[in-house]
Amino acid sequence: MMYAIEKELRILRQFISPKHMEGLKKWKCYSEDEILAAEKRLHVKLPFPIRDIYRHMADLLVTSGYLRPLELLHWEGRYLGFFLAPGEGDIIGIRRGETSGGLYAWEENDPKDMAWEYEDELADACEEGDEERKQKAVAAYQKYWKKRNIPLIHAPLNIHKLEQEPRFNHAPDAYGLFLVIHAIREWEEMSWREHANDRTCLFSDFFLESFRWSISKG
Repeated sequence: MMYAIEKELRILRQFISPKHMEGLKKWKCYSEDEILAAEKRLHVKLPFPIRDIYRHMADLLVTSGYLRPLELLHWEGRYLGFFLAPGEGDIIGIRRGETSGGLYAWEENDPKDMAWEYEDELADACEEGDEERKQKAVAAYQKYWKKRNIPLIHAPLNIHKLEQEPRFNHAPDAYGLFLVIHAIREWEEMSWREHANDRTCLFSDFFLESFRWSISKG
């Protein structure tokens, strides 16, 4: 079973300093209308936790390289990928028709090795705030994948279902929260020297203190 994680994401959002995001690509979180448009294009209702991630944490996770922009979601055979596993390069997502709420991992199969060109074009357009260029990049990317989406030829590689415990390794809601926490910690580590005097709401301090409190009470 999957759970909505909007409440948890709103809490975690308090630990993201706007200063940590300055000077980076202008990715943004998505509106309900944008998610509905993506669902119509993909002919699928996105799982609740995935929708929550795109609405409340897309800017952080896309910038961190852990979430595919909503505009670039596409079917690879029977699989739809959202996440990029930290340090591994695997795509992580769902299987068409699967109702158990499980996640699958696979290697993206791009025989022409051209998708990255459209992804870079989109990133540059977003950074420059060029909406027309952005729309052209998205259209070219989707046309490329739709043209290549031929069974057997375009099927993902090395597909396997994520089933290992604990739960954050294989459930969309828990895995999404894991990625958010991981990304927050990464941004803090990269920027703590630059913003050493801005320590009013560091997640690392809160997390460690909460951990020590739980240990003392245990």
